[in-house]
Amino acid sequence: MKKYDYKQIEKLVIKAQSGGNEAFEELYSTTYKNVYFYVLSILKDDTLAEDISQDVFLIVMKSINDLKNPKLFIAWVKKLHIIDVFKKSILLKSLHTAIMKIP
Repeated sequence: MKKYDYKQIEKLVIKAQSGGNEAFEELYSTTYKNVYFYVLSILKDDTLAEDISQDVFLIVMKSINDLKNPKLFIAWVKKLHIIDVFKKSILLKSLHTAIMKIP
């Protein structure tokens, strides 16, 4: 797992919270692979892990100002991933159950 420069990430989060698109792009490029592999280790499905990672970074982009402590960015992103994994997992199970009931 990649070692992060947490002070640099904190600075980028603060810049991104101030509307810095370049800072957000750097946050994304710095952290995406790590959080993708985190989700992949849970799901064991490349496509779904990529899908969830992209969805979560859209959520992060829209709600970065909700993060009160920029030092916790990585933990926050992973938490969002886990929430999204469970939501999609429940949705997929429901969909599978519904399909199996079709005569």
